[in-house]
Amino acid sequence: MIQSPPKITLFFTTVLLCLLMTGAAAKKPNFIIFQPDDMAFYWNDAPTTTKSVPAIPTPHLDKLRKEGAVFTRAYTTSPMCAPSRYSVLTGRYPSRCKHAQDRTTSCSSSNTLTTVTVPNVKLDLEQTSNLATTLKGLGYATGTVGKWHVSVETGKTIQNWLPTSTVYPANVQLAKNTGFDYADGFYIGNMDNSCTKGKCADTLGFSHNMEWVTAKGLEFIQQAHDSSKPFLLYFNPTVPHSPDIEESLNTLTILDTPSGKLSVAPSTGMPARSNVLARANAAPGKVSEGISTTWIDDSMGALYAKLESLSILDDTLIVFIHDHGAIGKGTLYETGARIAMFARYPNYVANGGTGTNPFAAETFHDAIVSNIDLAPTFLHLATGSTKDFPPMDGSSLIDEIVRQEKEERTIFSELDKNRAAISTQWKYIRLGLEMYAGGDKNCQDPGIGRQASSYPGKSDTKQLYDLSKDGGEQDNVAKDTSTSNKMNGMLECHLKRTSIGSTDYETNCDDATPLISESQGVIGRETTWFVATVSFVAALWCVVA
Repeated sequence: MIQSPPKITLFFTTVLLCLLMTGAAAKKPNFIIFQPDDMAFYWNDAPTTTKSVPAIPTPHLDKLRKEGAVFTRAYTTSPMCAPSRYSVLTGRYPSRCKHAQDRTTSCSSSNTLTTVTVPNVKLDLEQTSNLATTLKGLGYATGTVGKWHVSVETGKTIQNWLPTSTVYPANVQLAKNTGFDYADGFYIGNMDNSCTKGKCADTLGFSHNMEWVTAKGLEFIQQAHDSSKPFLLYFNPTVPHSPDIEESLNTLTILDTPSGKLSVAPSTGMPARSNVLARANAAPGKVSEGISTTWIDDSMGALYAKLESLSILDDTLIVFIHDHGAIGKGTLYETGARIAMFARYPNYVANGGTGTNPFAAETFHDAIVSNIDLAPTFLHLATGSTKDFPPMDGSSLIDEIVRQEKEERTIFSELDKNRAAISTQWKYIRLGLEMYAGGDKNCQDPGIGRQASSYPGKSDTKQLYDLSKDGGEQDNVAKDTSTSNKMNGMLECHLKRTSIGSTDYETNCDDATPLISESQGVIGRETTWFVATVSFVAALWCVVA
């Protein structure tokens, strides 16, 4: 358990903070979440895998990583696109999603565990209970560009995109309904089913367009700056996900977009498309993935340059985060559930943050963290408070880094009706926790994905892996009944807490410091009554003085 700080230290620390705050009000940071679609893990803290990842130069991403903090044990709540993005935008596990719960119970009223899938997990029934809506209420400008995928779409084929004159505005409105003031450069979901063998020119007339997406991101930043508002930009490259990336660069043009054909080319400062192809083709082990990554890296460079030109780079928390692992996408193994995550925010202390800057340059954190921690972290930084926010499962990263110096954390990842409990040393996976109802495709067991083929225990209903010795998860040691029972107990706790209809955000499933009650916002694992008392007395003294 976390030890309470010495009382006298706490008192004088609070007084000092109070004095500092009277001199200058804390400055609200800007937030950028940069989340590519299906991107590989290029850095040396990647999960263990037998598959090689080519060396692709990423100078702008490497710069961000070096100038910020790297989270070497970051996980996604689900190794699929939409559920992962839902968690980023809500701070909640995808099994909490109301739309997914409704879809699950429509299969069978006896279902108690949410079926976590891409079609199920959408924000449509939680339009006022998410990060964008909350930050908007705090005076933030909110914008999203690129891939969305967290609203119910009008169709799986061309009707989801065409005609652009009517469909595009309707798609954009779905994001605006969830609290985003600005939505453009927008892709409602995946284009694959509207294309032929990965080619979209003849069916849609457009495909990936990173210049257009980036230009809209830059436009939003400029608008927020002109209005003197702090901002949240949810920036989502559509690549490296299919369809074919080379068609976008060779056949289609910078003018071809889901909003229709542009009359003027977007201005971003990014290198020409021919330059993208030349650099990607010159990289070691040329692969199509390298083309996407080069394009993504150029986009990050353009964002960096824009922030620098407005003198707001160091006042902006930039988080690079995968939506899920690429090699193991669709599995709960490390190559699917563990993700790259790094964040840069030099002015954390200057803008009112307390303690050591957790986002300082060349910092490495091995704390167990999750994408559900982003929303509570942003709200923590935006207000310094943990009250009056939507209920969340995540914790502020700032709190978790400190907490895990004293005690461990267990987090969870979800897919279909399978769940995993993950701690510092162990991962415990259970498959098929509830029977599928059958009938409609949504109610059928999807089976084991091909990405799990390299894992010997892939069909075992109970799996336990010692990640300290077996990062590749090749040896199922579920026969270790003591550890299995402990991990299963935490997983059962999670299943109960997130069961359909549950509103329990207080029960703590990892034997750690209890979560704050729902009335206090469930932002993180915070301090005791003594902290509150001393802080109140110190604050009162400061006001009177």
